[in-house]
Amino acid sequence: MPPVLPRAERCIATVVSSGYASLADDMLGSLFANGGCQDALLVLFVLGNSEECARLAAKYNAVLIPCEPRAATNPMSKALLYSVTQVANAEQYLCLDADMLVLGSLRPVFAALEACPEGTILAVREANGTGLTTLGEAFGQVYGGSQPEMDRMMVNAEAAYPLVVNDGLFAGSRIALQALDSKIRAMPGAV
Repeated sequence: MPPVLPRAERCIATVVSSGYASLADDMLGSLFANGGCQDALLVLFVLGNSEECARLAAKYNAVLIPCEPRAATNPMSKALLYSVTQVANAEQYLCLDADMLVLGSLRPVFAALEACPEGTILAVREANGTGLTTLGEAFGQVYGGSQPEMDRMMVNAEAAYPLVVNDGLFAGSRIALQALDSKIRAMPGAV
């Protein structure tokens, strides 16, 4: 953790690990070239020790948050982004997968946050062509979760929840993302 939380109006965050720095470099380069958000604080959660990722953070003047994985690094490791308010103090947050390319301005995403009610989190509906209708289906089919894992984690009918999103891009206000972080931390077996 930084000794003092960095402060900005807007924060853009991603997660990267060794071996994926070149993808993150492409995303960050496209963000700076096309995103129109050069004033945003950039946060890079780095899984494990990686000189390559440290150089990447320095190249883009990003706040590097070193993270020690407690399990094998996998796509679920990006759940770190749900706790971005713990490491950066901003009014608005945009979290992106490291393998994305930014082809246009991201200012409309931040403007949408301003227009939405305070607790809103913007996300993209899952569209893997799977026709998923519940969170339980996504847990098994997309994320490879087992039935015992689902039974342990989804104890309050979460499996029947009908909104399945792809969190490759999500955005929210500080209040909204703090509420999400608190909700996840309160889930039985989430750790």
